[in-house]
Amino acid sequence: MSFPVYGQREFLPEEDFPFKIEVRSQDEYNPVLHAHEHLQLCYVTYGTCIHKLGNMEAVVVQGNFFSVPPFLEHQIIPIKLTPFEIIQIDFIPHFIHESLRDLSSFGSFMDFAYIQPLIEKSGLPAPKMSFSIEDKLEAETRIASMRKELANKEEGYRLAIKADLLKLLVLAGRAFRYNRRSPQDHKAFTMYRQSFHQAISHMEKHFAEDLRLEEMAELAHMSPTYFSSVFKLVKGMGFSDYLNYLRILKATQLLVETDKSVTEIVFEAGYNNVAHFNKTFKKLVGITPTEYRKSGSKKPGGGKFPDIPAGKRL
Repeated sequence: MSFPVYGQREFLPEEDFPFKIEVRSQDEYNPVLHAHEHLQLCYVTYGTCIHKLGNMEAVVVQGNFFSVPPFLEHQIIPIKLTPFEIIQIDFIPHFIHESLRDLSSFGSFMDFAYIQPLIEKSGLPAPKMSFSIEDKLEAETRIASMRKELANKEEGYRLAIKADLLKLLVLAGRAFRYNRRSPQDHKAFTMYRQSFHQAISHMEKHFAEDLRLEEMAELAHMSPTYFSSVFKLVKGMGFSDYLNYLRILKATQLLVETDKSVTEIVFEAGYNNVAHFNKTFKKLVGITPTEYRKSGSKKPGGGKFPDIPAGKRL
């Protein structure tokens, strides 16, 4: 079955602040099965309806909270004569930068937002959860605050929204951990999470080899598009950008710590084209390999390699 996939630019037009929060109801919602490139969080404020996610359907009711990961098709289906209201929060995960990279190591949020939909296909947890009474009030407060900040757009509103969103994600991760129902659930989540991190570990050890996104996704038991979205959440950059980062980092070390020629370093770092290496090196480091070698110290810990800002493309 084919369905539209909404891109970031058409759904989240503000490139420097890819965030949106909207209200959906029985009178105003998207009835079409669709997917989007970004992460969506949904909170049911009242009523009930059906939420279809991938091959699974679940009845969601007031107080339920669920996620729609990138590139996974979903659909809201009304129940006849039953009103509902859902708050939809759409955003690009890395837009809160280092805070979310720290959060990505918080396994419970990863399980809730990204791993859970993979397991649902095996008939495990339904794609929804509920907060405790205390956390429900806190979550609703954070959601209301984000709506107000976005509507008023006073000075510092973006920072305020990021703070509220980060707190909401932490609440969701904790609540999801408390909602797990069996050791089987824990085992399944752990398996998927470990497979994903093993794929990254393989990449970091074998970056000089001819690595393909499809191969890494297979190691993680994910589709390539799904693996890409989770990868960018964890690393703050895409697969190709991170591969280049690892290779150029190795090249900077070899330039400072050895007397090998630039051509030798090109191939040892994983490149097979000198011109492409030189172009990538200068774009990432800011100077040529030769200039870097001249400016770097021959002592251990000599040359410095700049960090790549989250989301930077080469």
